[in-house]
Amino acid sequence: MIKFFTIIFVFCLSLGAIAQTNSGNFLIEGSAGLSSKSTDNPVYTPEININNQSISSNFESKLNLMGGIFLADDFMFGLGISYSYYETVNKYEETEVSNFYSSKNVWNRIALKPSFRYYVGKTGIWSQVAYSYGSTEAIEYYKYNEDNSWERAPQGVYRDGSLSYGVGYALFLSEFVSLNPNFGYSIKTNFLDNHKLKSFNFNLSLAIHL
Repeated sequence: MIKFFTIIFVFCLSLGAIAQTNSGNFLIEGSAGLSSKSTDNPVYTPEININNQSISSNFESKLNLMGGIFLADDFMFGLGISYSYYETVNKYEETEVSNFYSSKNVWNRIALKPSFRYYVGKTGIWSQVAYSYGSTEAIEYYKYNEDNSWERAPQGVYRDGSLSYGVGYALFLSEFVSLNPNFGYSIKTNFLDNHKLKSFNFNLSLAIHL
């Protein structure tokens, strides 16, 4: 009996996907994330030959928005924009310069992301390939006294590109709203030094089907 109701439930959910992936329909999708951590580490600084106590804290936030149109049944072209903010703060004690020193690095990244997504029949399963072109502003701050304000060091701007592949599932919560857990792999290239960063990622997004 439980198996029967499970089959009926999955079938009803799939019915929502039947009409929403037809040619000419639109999709708006978004996701956001926050993360924060703090660590205490003893750090040896060879330049001044002393041991420092380092307190590091990191904060990261991300926002992704995408709009798409189904060019054919189950085949969508999307264009997204993403913004990410990453901050790391390091505090050192008992340095040669003073008994306190802090540095803060901030990265602001904005990117455009065209993508192609294909839904496998009416199962809700989809696969996607996308390319992201982004610009990152890197800013460094420092101060030698805990009561002082941050002093800004010279900043830099660099650009990068990221090719990504992903698979996901559209779980329809209603006729027009779906929850999309997805798993992907990306290769990010920094155009300044051609450095490549490969990563796996898991994401959860909310989509509105029009």
